[in-house]
Amino acid sequence: MTNSAAVLAALLALPRYTFDPPESETDRAARLGVVADAIASASRTRTEEASLVAIVKHESAGSMLVQLGRCAELPRGQRCDGGAARGLFQLHRAACPAAYALPEGSVESIRAEAQCAIRLLRWNAQRGKEHTLTPLRAAFAGYAARDWHWKGAEERERTVRAVLARMEGRP
Repeated sequence: MTNSAAVLAALLALPRYTFDPPESETDRAARLGVVADAIASASRTRTEEASLVAIVKHESAGSMLVQLGRCAELPRGQRCDGGAARGLFQLHRAACPAAYALPEGSVESIRAEAQCAIRLLRWNAQRGKEHTLTPLRAAFAGYAARDWHWKGAEERERTVRAVLARMEGRP
C-alpha cells in the first residue's frame, strides 16, 4: 500500500535546491504534494516510492524551476541535461513520450513522468539483475544509462535506504 503523506514528508526533507528562487513552505508543500501523489500512484511498494524519491533527489534535487519547466533559468551546467530532459525525474523525450505530449509542469505531465520513471526502474532492475549486486543498483545504473557497476547507483541505493527509514519513522 502506498502512502503519499510519507512520500511528501520524504520530499520535503530534501534540501532546497540552491538555484531556486524563494518559495514559502506552504507553496513548496503544495508543489511537492503533486509529485508525492504521482509517486504514490505509480508505485507498487514502499521501496518503489523511495526509489522515485531518490531519483528526484539525485536527478533534480526537487527543484521548483525544473518541475515547472523553467530549466533555461538555471545556470549553465544545471539546465536539465542541456535542455534535453524535463521534469524532476529528468526524462528524455524517447523515454517518456506521454509526458512530452502534455504541458510541462502540469499535474498530468508529472503523473506521466512518474509512470515512465518507475517503468524504467523496473525494466532496468530486471535487465541488469545478473550484472550487479542488487536489482536496485541495476535499476539506477540503467536509468542513468551507465555501466552496471557505476558508483552512483550505490549512492542512490543508500538514499533509498535512508528514505525508507524516514518513511517508516526510523532514525
